[in-house]
Amino acid sequence: MGKKELSYECVVNFLWQRVPPRDFLNDDYDCGPILTYDSQIGIADEIEEIKKHNPYYAKLFLQKYIKLVEQRNSEMAEVLYFLYCNGDVLSSSEEPSSKPDVIRYLVRGANKPTTREQDTVVIEETPRVISALGTTGMRTWEAALYLSAYLNSRNISLEQQRVCELGAGTGLVGLALAKYYHRRIAPVREIIFTDISIDLLEKIQKTLALNNLSMTDPSIAIRQLAWGSTNVSDRHFEQHPPDVDYLVAADVIYDSDMHAKLCSTIKDFLSNSTKLAIVAATIRNEKTADSWHAELRRWFHTNWSIKHRSTDPSLSHLNCYLKASTPEIRIYYIALDSGLL
Repeated sequence: MGKKELSYECVVNFLWQRVPPRDFLNDDYDCGPILTYDSQIGIADEIEEIKKHNPYYAKLFLQKYIKLVEQRNSEMAEVLYFLYCNGDVLSSSEEPSSKPDVIRYLVRGANKPTTREQDTVVIEETPRVISALGTTGMRTWEAALYLSAYLNSRNISLEQQRVCELGAGTGLVGLALAKYYHRRIAPVREIIFTDISIDLLEKIQKTLALNNLSMTDPSIAIRQLAWGSTNVSDRHFEQHPPDVDYLVAADVIYDSDMHAKLCSTIKDFLSNSTKLAIVAATIRNEKTADSWHAELRRWFHTNWSIKHRSTDPSLSHLNCYLKASTPEIRIYYIALDSGLL
């Protein structure tokens, strides 16, 4: 297999997603395109911004990048040395994993990568938090990035449709639809972000502002919603599900104990006005996936399918970086009308 070409656009998006430099400045990639003088100047401009949020990452990148430019005997842009010798960068050390960072995700899907702001979603999050009580919604997980790219690759038409994101967390999927699909592909009638956590919903409001979006936009809404609380005949009933055409969710099946409540809520949406539920899941544990499948059969019988699966998401054509160790990602379709599966 030949080397993968590393374009300037790819590098900029890797930098903003905080991809470890060792993962792309290596012999697996043809780094030639990013060693030109013009590329160095452009990359320096990006690092100037990145160091304001994460000087240690800027330091790690500049160490490898400067060494690579020197090894290839390319003309060196002096600004790279100046950036590396900057006091904040040179003296920086790794911050605790709980410290927030500002991450920017490319959400153009299968379309050619760009560095344009309107093709990305910016989120302040804690990307290095693995998992702890109450922290799963504080970072963006792989299936959310994958589902955002999948939907923005026009795999389904959302024009003038109402969409609800269930268990939104950082809100990447809804944000990707609001910022890219709604503005660049076709207008979406409404996008509703839901989560049980008030703290996360308040954070999504701040994230909207980071992306030049606003709650004053009639196409955007935020609602608190707990799984298992939407069935009017159940003693735990709190509210009816929103009237939407499509329900989307990503990385929401990690806890087997919540599968029944999740399926109950999906069923309530489908029994109301929702045509199709689209759930993306990273298969980290086969027993958890088996539990999910068992609940799908119990609640929906045969009215669900694995519409798409990627056994090696790192090789996806969807232009979203996923590390080589990322487990299989599946996209499930659930609908009362089997013709939609």
